[in-house]
Amino acid sequence: DHAAVVTYLDSKVGDVTSRLRSFGLEEKTLVIFASDNGPHNEGGHQVSFFDSSGGLQGYKRSLFEGGTRSPSMAWWPGTISP
Repeated sequence: DHAAVVTYLDSKVGDVTSRLRSFGLEEKTLVIFASDNGPHNEGGHQVSFFDSSGGLQGYKRSLFEGGTRSPSMAWWPGTISP
C-alpha cells in the first residue's frame, strides 16, 4: 500500500512539474511538499519495513527524532539548487 502511494505521488508530481514547464512557469513557481511528523507504528504497519523513519529512532507520538521531524521538499529551478 505504501509503495503504491509513493509511486502514485511521484507520477503526479511529475505531471505538475511538466505542466509548469509547458507554460514556462517553472522558474516563477515554488513547489513545496511537506508531510506530518514521523511514521506510525499501529495497524500492522512496520516502521522498519520501508525504513520509514529514515534510520532515526522513534515514530509518531514519541519524542525521539524519528517521531518529531517533519520531512519536506522544495523545487524552484533557477533559485534552489538540487
